[in-house]
Amino acid sequence: VGCVSGPGRASGQSRDLPAAACRPRRAGAAAGGRVLWLAGLYCLLAAVAVTVWLWRDPASHIVAVNPYDSDQSAWFFRYDATAVAHLRLPALVTAGMNAPRGVNLMWNTPMLLPGVLLAPLTLLAGPQVSLTATMTAGFAGSALAVFATVRRRGASTAAAGAAGFAYGFSPALMGSALGHYDLQFAVLPPLIVDAALRLAVSGAAGGRRVALRDGTWLGLLAAAQIFVNEELLFDSALTIAIMLAVLGASRPRAVRGRAAGLLAGG
Repeated sequence: VGCVSGPGRASGQSRDLPAAACRPRRAGAAAGGRVLWLAGLYCLLAAVAVTVWLWRDPASHIVAVNPYDSDQSAWFFRYDATAVAHLRLPALVTAGMNAPRGVNLMWNTPMLLPGVLLAPLTLLAGPQVSLTATMTAGFAGSALAVFATVRRRGASTAAAGAAGFAYGFSPALMGSALGHYDLQFAVLPPLIVDAALRLAVSGAAGGRRVALRDGTWLGLLAAAQIFVNEELLFDSALTIAIMLAVLGASRPRAVRGRAAGLLAGG
């Protein structure tokens, strides 16, 4: 039994390599997976340590520094859960708040995607438990997202861990945790930036299929972020624009050669 490698230089045909030649790659992938799981566990433990006072009684404890925003977020999560309980998605315009004129949820901070996904937990234990779970996932997930993307680009485990904790437990996210759950849940922006850079750098090299795949993944991430927080999506786009500008200035020929692949993925 062998594994199939890429095309040969002379014949252009795929070559079967001995199984022993595939073992280092498989071992490396398995080790990388174990490191990612271990990093995720550390990030989760750190997130629980930060939110431990809320977890002592998650059904009734809220962030007292900003109770008004916390109460509003609880209302949004209850609204989402009620809609799911009636087998429908939450309406984007509702008179359940500010009656009779109602409110447009896309002009507010309802976190529709987490609210819908956590609807079973909200119905079972209440919106405050879901909000505490969202905050914990925001810290752990944000740190892990940066760890994974930085490590994928060749950084050492230690460097990736430092980058992940610097982002996931940064003063910005700590401050946003005081009631601004939509800004604190910053899991998707690192993945959006990574997907955009991957599309820009390797889209043309991999052909139209790879460009379409990476572009689809980028579109799904951006769409998901819209239903978490639009401000972070704008910040992600601004970050991507700056990084692409630096890339274009430092490697203009490479960027011009890959522009077609980038457009194909978009």
